[in-house]
Amino acid sequence: MNTLAAQWDALTAEELVRRGSTKWTLFPGTIGAWVAEMDFGIAPPVALAIRATADSLETGYMPKALARELGEASADFLQRRFGWSVEPAHVGLLGDVLRAYELAFTYWLEPGQPIILPTPAYPPFMSLPARQGIEVIQVPCKRDADGIWRLDEEGIEAALAERGGLLVLCSPHNPLGRLYSRAELERVAAIATRTGARVFADEIHAPLSYGEARHIPYASLSDATAAHTLTAISASKSWNIPGLACAQMVFSNAADAEKFEALGHHVTRGASNVGTRASIAAYREGDAWLDEVLVYLDGNRRHLSARLARDLPGAMHAMPEATYLAWIDVSQLTNRRDLAPLLREEAKVAVTGGEDCGLGGAGSFRLNLATPRPILDEALDRIFGVLQKNR
Repeated sequence: MNTLAAQWDALTAEELVRRGSTKWTLFPGTIGAWVAEMDFGIAPPVALAIRATADSLETGYMPKALARELGEASADFLQRRFGWSVEPAHVGLLGDVLRAYELAFTYWLEPGQPIILPTPAYPPFMSLPARQGIEVIQVPCKRDADGIWRLDEEGIEAALAERGGLLVLCSPHNPLGRLYSRAELERVAAIATRTGARVFADEIHAPLSYGEARHIPYASLSDATAAHTLTAISASKSWNIPGLACAQMVFSNAADAEKFEALGHHVTRGASNVGTRASIAAYREGDAWLDEVLVYLDGNRRHLSARLARDLPGAMHAMPEATYLAWIDVSQLTNRRDLAPLLREEAKVAVTGGEDCGLGGAGSFRLNLATPRPILDEALDRIFGVLQKNR
């Protein structure tokens, strides 16, 4: 018996509120199903690493040896989990993946070049460059005849054709839950090569795939992708430590690694000692816990699909191939396009509204499935009730 599953099923909303995370406290009185963090606590090796960091008083400025150790742990994990060989010295530390994104468009994007962003997308991918006056060209994804969301490859190439630019490849995709095939990634690579584009690969959700399917790191495809890719990863999503401030920028060529190093600590700073220790523990000792989480999440994604088919026919949803995020299109069921406030105020469930996720998002919402199944059922009961009233 999966004893962790029994523990997670027994968690209550009251206990999750008591923990105090933003997910459960920003909108009082609601079920927290919006921001991408899990309700399942943390892996025992990660907890031990956090306590050991405090006990050893390792709270000063980060020593270089600790940064090197995380580079080694990251490289070992990428090789073990995905078969991607990277140089430990080419792993740079940052506070989070958004900081990696900021560095990419600040220091690698040429003046006058745009960012090309497939949508729907994580909202800060639009707002952060806009604050610096950088053009963001949104290219909505398309749903195929089987209901699977696909990149609009022609639209991406057209957007890059004139000036090149930086293509944001969120892989696995947030919020669509796509796990891109090798063929899809190779077509993206061909577009980037033809247009001279750089690619920012946000692979923060990489370990969160289901069954035998495995994420393919985009930079690992070929020498060409290694040359034009900036990859960002973190243990924060898969091991539930987003508050500990640690992410990695993985460089697949020496020139980019040297450029990052030359930027200096005051530009690239942000990773904490405790987050770094926790990430090392996650990458080295967290596989067993993660695998149990994935079994539970697999049950949740299947449960959601079954409930949608039974209780909300007409909703369009493709079961996520990766991540714990579900994208649900209810545009055929209601004329309301302000879904986040509607569901927050009437259903008392906090979700991410598609209206905030760029072109093609209105009429849909993102639901976080990383919650106890009884709480997921309660959230779905509330959501379905409100949507049926607002047809």
